[in-house]
Amino acid sequence: MSKLIFRTNIININSWNIIHLPKAISNKLSSRGMLIIEARINNCIFKVELEPDGSGSHWFKVSDDFMDKINANKNDEISIEFEETKWFKPQIPLDFIASLEDENLLDAWNLLTTKAQWEWIRWIRFTKNEVTRQKRIKTACSMLQSGKKRPCCFDQTRCTQTHVCNSGVLLSK
Repeated sequence: MSKLIFRTNIININSWNIIHLPKAISNKLSSRGMLIIEARINNCIFKVELEPDGSGSHWFKVSDDFMDKINANKNDEISIEFEETKWFKPQIPLDFIASLEDENLLDAWNLLTTKAQWEWIRWIRFTKNEVTRQKRIKTACSMLQSGKKRPCCFDQTRCTQTHVCNSGVLLSK
């Protein structure tokens, strides 16, 4: 895939700085689901996960530290150049890694592809309800124990960051 370039404004949703890709740019990507990109903004190069927005496009969060690094503020228009790249290992949530350790499943976890690991984490975090989250962690461990590689019946095109989405769709600014 060649590099894609676009201009957009940094938006703020529930205190998160968000870069929301135009749908025309997302349409050029290899998947409607999550992807990893290597991007450049103001000569700063970084890798980040593109989360689906639940409406056919993608977005990513920009930390306050990174906003300082690129010398940008919310609502600023910026230019982004990016291309898809290889998956990087996800940070495993502490409650999930504790369950993997308790069930002696770390070896099984480490045998999964990086993309499959991301799918499990996205499925687990796709709830605001702590009881549901704990049930998903328990179910994930059970499924991994039985040899399953990925969560079943999970719509990969939905936004799973519940801080900035509702029912799998990114909130508007």
